[in-house]
Amino acid sequence: MMLGESDDNDNEEIGEKVDDPLQMYLSDVCTLPINIAGLPAISIPAGFADELPIGMQIIGKPFAEETILKIAYAYQQATEWHKKKPKFENWGQDTKEILTP
Repeated sequence: MMLGESDDNDNEEIGEKVDDPLQMYLSDVCTLPINIAGLPAISIPAGFADELPIGMQIIGKPFAEETILKIAYAYQQATEWHKKKPKFENWGQDTKEILTP
């Protein structure tokens, strides 16, 4: 098993990179190699930075889906991060417009 971050944690605003496909692609730099390698992985809440959630990625060997799910479950039973919510009211009007269909 391996642990890693789910995101590069640069805490950009929602929609900030929508006009730059390369920057949007680079946002997946932590998860994309795992997907390309065909390894099972799961991302779970692991804390907050600047009031925004941080994800932890649990990566397993091929066909170890059951093991990574058990590890994720055990982590969530031992912590409260999956119950906490980010404070979206600090993100401003632009965010509300992007999130509203």
